[in-house]
Amino acid sequence: MLCRLLTATGVAGHPEAYFHRSLLSSWAGIIETPLDPTLGPVQQAKVLIDAARDKGRGSGDIFGVRLQGHGLAFFLQAIAAVCPDATTSAERIERLFGPTRILYLNRTDKIAQALFYVRAQQSGLWHKATDGTEIERLSPHRDPVYDFAQIFAVYQEMRAFDRTWRDWFKRQAIAPQVIRYEDLSADPDRTLRDILRAIDRPAGSTLPRADTARLSDALTERWRARFVEDLEKTGLG
Repeated sequence: MLCRLLTATGVAGHPEAYFHRSLLSSWAGIIETPLDPTLGPVQQAKVLIDAARDKGRGSGDIFGVRLQGHGLAFFLQAIAAVCPDATTSAERIERLFGPTRILYLNRTDKIAQALFYVRAQQSGLWHKATDGTEIERLSPHRDPVYDFAQIFAVYQEMRAFDRTWRDWFKRQAIAPQVIRYEDLSADPDRTLRDILRAIDRPAGSTLPRADTARLSDALTERWRARFVEDLEKTGLG
């Protein structure tokens, strides 16, 4: 939702998950820039970073990117290879992308986050619009089935990602703008205005409307109650 809203403002870049996976070939596919096989991996990474920077600007002068926990380590490794003379990740990011404002979107309710992720993986549907049409489907439909082990594994992974991000912020002396997913979902206008103010692009009188629908429903609530009960039984929480 947040990336779509920022893009729709026309003044906050075109943020996407350009560095989503831990492979340069995956970066190339997302950025839609072919890899030159005559170049070494460091040169290939530099070409892709430059291409992502151009693509992530959209029609404006601000570059936006969405970076998720599972892609962080490879991204940091790549920029370290591209900027070997810089001493910190924060310095490398500023050299490659310019003055940077980091937004840390965090979902406090990790059980809800794990339930969403597992249902999306199983059903293939990741996002749908408020009118019911599908925005992002990654696989053919399959009826979701409750699986405690799968949900618990994702629940633990999401908590670990949070620790990884917080540790990285601390090591890099970065104070991100923290955005709670729950606040974004409840009041996207206010969240968007706060972000635009932070990047010196104050919003006008009108803002783009959030067009992404919540996927949680009665089945989600039944899964949640069952997961909490199972978690208490196992003593793993």
